[in-house]
Amino acid sequence: MSRTVNAKGDWPWTKLVDQGQWPGGGASDAWPKPNLVLVDQQDGRRLSLLHAASIGGGQQAPLALAPPLQGYGVCRQFAERRDAFGEWEYTALCVGPAAEAVVCAMSGGQLVEGATQGVLTPSMLQLHEGNHYDLVWHKHHHPARLHEEVRKHGAPLLDFVIHPDGSVAPAHAPHLRLGLEFELPSLECVVAAPAKGPTMVVQGVVVEGSPLDDKAGGAESSGAAGSSSACPPLVQAAEVFKRELNVKGTNLLEVVDAACEALGVSPDGLNVMEKAARCWEELKG
Repeated sequence: MSRTVNAKGDWPWTKLVDQGQWPGGGASDAWPKPNLVLVDQQDGRRLSLLHAASIGGGQQAPLALAPPLQGYGVCRQFAERRDAFGEWEYTALCVGPAAEAVVCAMSGGQLVEGATQGVLTPSMLQLHEGNHYDLVWHKHHHPARLHEEVRKHGAPLLDFVIHPDGSVAPAHAPHLRLGLEFELPSLECVVAAPAKGPTMVVQGVVVEGSPLDDKAGGAESSGAAGSSSACPPLVQAAEVFKRELNVKGTNLLEVVDAACEALGVSPDGLNVMEKAARCWEELKG
């Protein structure tokens, strides 16, 4: 998929989001959204909630995000509940348009969706960097059966702490935060060019069809955007890495990390988009 905004050139990306569209011109569920994952507390992908005080105080409110990611929110990755092991149901969580944000409140230390009583739960009840979150229900004894399962682990794996800056940490892993699987541009920094097709301006760098920050390519990115060696959108790059390097992963972050290892690229100090750009440069030159 291309990250080009497939709409009238005079429509800014914010208008697409306001109208329920997602970059690419189709409905928002047709566009890949980053999973809601755990990141290091210092990672630039960590998220802050716009309504942190209300949610922390037990009031139901949308999990909309605070600046610089205003306009985004924590959403369902897919609409339906899916079966797991015959007794559980889950819906994966991601970051998408704020209009689709799930509505939750803190209840007993946990983030619970009021309408369905779904509980934000780390996949397989594991708290580690890169693991993703789902809304989870037990089919017959919810939430008692979920709490019983957590007690087997001897730790409050469902509990959160909402910090004053709006970031959200697992109570049992305070060095982690809820964050993005891969980076998204600030909606305030994205514009669409009116003439020859949309261009994204992200942190001062113009890259046609592919948002990258200045660390990932610097001034060369804008000049090389049309060349064959320019790194494509993250989703496309990951597919190439999997095909040409025979690497695997359950999410984009794992695929890019595996590509770094295969190509001998040091990931130190790099975010996922920067790592992908370095790998692409090594692979395609």
